[in-house]
Amino acid sequence: MSASLPERRGHKVLIEPTADRLALVAAENFVTTADTCVADHGRFTVALSGGSTPKALFRLLATGEFQSRIDWTKTHLFWSDERCVAPGSVDSNFRMACETLIDNVKLPQGNVHPLNGLLPPAEGARQYEAHLREFFAMPTGFPRFDLILLGMGDDGHTASLFPGQPGVHETTTLVTTGEKGYARLSFTPPMINAAARVWLLVAGAGKAEMIRTVFTGDDPPETYPVKCVDPTDGEATWYLDEAAAALWRKAG
Repeated sequence: MSASLPERRGHKVLIEPTADRLALVAAENFVTTADTCVADHGRFTVALSGGSTPKALFRLLATGEFQSRIDWTKTHLFWSDERCVAPGSVDSNFRMACETLIDNVKLPQGNVHPLNGLLPPAEGARQYEAHLREFFAMPTGFPRFDLILLGMGDDGHTASLFPGQPGVHETTTLVTTGEKGYARLSFTPPMINAAARVWLLVAGAGKAEMIRTVFTGDDPPETYPVKCVDPTDGEATWYLDEAAAALWRKAG
């Protein structure tokens, strides 16, 4: 039997008492990671996600306590997934990030790299892949983000990789398409797993059953796509609050 998810090489789990504390710890670690990356190679590349827990992190990063400690001129923001909607739509991950973070910090416009949700999905995926390859100067292979932020749905999806959809099996492209309520664009599993760091932010009792399932079960990624997350030469950190971790801890 393969190792359970938290026991895999490069995986670790941080459990905080509350969702607020989880966001605070993630914000502190975001600042430290940004400093490390800028000092090491002159910039900090981050892929954002949607969801309520990442949203709490974005709000904190925009506060005076944190935003003044980050060199935003050397920070580049991308998105790991997006619904195929207008950028001003209430369902847009880009809009959420603008309202909570981007509009409130001194981030150069050229450092913001959104997906284009107005194009036909396949075209939008190709366009974003071309942009990623140009930005990272990588005509082949998988670009390496400093940090990819992800959440987890109560169905076990992450980014816009959904149970039973073909994107979970994609091995050659950087960006794929999916469908749930809307057509969607998403990083592929190998694109996510090329990152130096992947943080999965999961909070609330509503996620407890799924955390227990993905941490202890043998179900394949086709069933629970979050199990695709397994960096090839990096680390995956699960940020959980006590409520999300409760059933897994009881099972252990």
